[in-house]
Amino acid sequence: MKTREVPPFGVIPPTDTNEWHWHLHLTRLYAALILDGHHFAEASYGDGEWFCILGYEGKTARGQVYNPKLRADLIRTLMEPVGQWCCYWGHPTKKVLRAECDAWLETNQPPVVWFAQRALPPANCHGNLWPLFRALRTRKVLLVGPPHLERLPDEVIGKPVARVEVHPTDAWKQVDDVCGQVTKAMCETGADVVLFSAGMAAPVMVHKLWGQTHAATFWDIGAILDPYCGVFSRKVYVLKTWQDNIMPLNLR
Repeated sequence: MKTREVPPFGVIPPTDTNEWHWHLHLTRLYAALILDGHHFAEASYGDGEWFCILGYEGKTARGQVYNPKLRADLIRTLMEPVGQWCCYWGHPTKKVLRAECDAWLETNQPPVVWFAQRALPPANCHGNLWPLFRALRTRKVLLVGPPHLERLPDEVIGKPVARVEVHPTDAWKQVDDVCGQVTKAMCETGADVVLFSAGMAAPVMVHKLWGQTHAATFWDIGAILDPYCGVFSRKVYVLKTWQDNIMPLNLR
């Protein structure tokens, strides 16, 4: 079997990310950090964020518009970082987009720490998210996301100590208000892990809050909780084989 050496921390992963099966190892690392109470901030820059940063017009498949103000805010998170980790989630099959992203990075040289690949979605798809879910059940979690996350069963990450609701497609317009609500809820509940499912607004929220305090973990987790709320927002989540066989593994 062909083996490949894992590149050092901070190196942008190669285009052929399907050959790199890191999701279980990275998920265990995240779980250990959560269990140890080690705070960090992490934001993901995927297809939507990059289309926006690169100045494309239009919107994501989920209806989030590539707005000029949002573009400026996303660029600011990279060019004026506050120590957050950044996941460069360039889709391996979209080589033209990936090349444009690489060119933008080469030109602008943002002074950020790139984390080596987004681990949670593949871990969710392969039934390897359970170490993280178990770890989160030991913490005081504040959940930031759309209305459907109210249906999240307690068995997944435990019962959140608080929720802050965001608009499903226009959360970027709520950044200041949401960050104020998060800060207030942290003071009132002692929440020490804040999970964001807020689309392209999440990196901006993570950037703003981590710049204000390191008293909690601020983590852009994307849509990994959707299927546990009955919202099958990714193709793999729709598959009955995934729902019957893989989904239960994540909850063990």
